[in-house]
Amino acid sequence: MPVSSRERLIDAALKRFYADGFRNVGLDQVLGDVGISKTAFYKHFESKEDLMLAALETQNQWLQERFRSAMAAKAGPSPDGQLRALFDVVEDIIGS
Repeated sequence: MPVSSRERLIDAALKRFYADGFRNVGLDQVLGDVGISKTAFYKHFESKEDLMLAALETQNQWLQERFRSAMAAKAGPSPDGQLRALFDVVEDIIGS
């Protein structure tokens, strides 16, 4: 299944922003990574800041999904088990 230009932009931005910091990454660097023009970029986002918001939202969704699936795998039906699973999952996420 092909990945959209928007998704590729978000992925490239996440990698660059995490590696180099938001202020140190130019839009041209992200566009070069994806291989699209500024015109194509502006069809998806109004600015670099909008791209950053989309990247943060993508990370937030990924983290929530990871948290929910880990909780479901570790937590049992008891409140005690669920509380212990919560601490285990948070520790796993922070440690990775």
